[in-house]
Amino acid sequence: MLVVHHEALPEGYLLVLAPDPASPSVVELAHHLGRACGSGKPVVWVNCRLLDAVSSLTAQLLQACHHRLHQQRGQLVLCRVSEHLAQSLRQAFHQTQTNASAGPTYPLDGTAPPTGPAE
Repeated sequence: MLVVHHEALPEGYLLVLAPDPASPSVVELAHHLGRACGSGKPVVWVNCRLLDAVSSLTAQLLQACHHRLHQQRGQLVLCRVSEHLAQSLRQAFHQTQTNASAGPTYPLDGTAPPTGPAE
């Protein structure tokens, strides 16, 4: 996953995501989501207009960001989500919930998740 733009705005934090087949790692995404969650902004917008689907690991990172912001009384808002991406997210969230007891969650501090097929 590639973060093509990130910006701290007066009223929130904006991330624009794009698929990156050359670099399937989610470390960059985890780093930027961690910065966004730690920015103190009440809302983090994630523009998804360039995405068609996401991996379960990407969905897990988005879900972790949502929970972290919720604890801080903030919001994660996914913008410009296509129907195909919405379906991919639903499947990934379902898979994440089904496997919740089977494995660890990954931190939003830029540390690398285990190696293996990611995205």
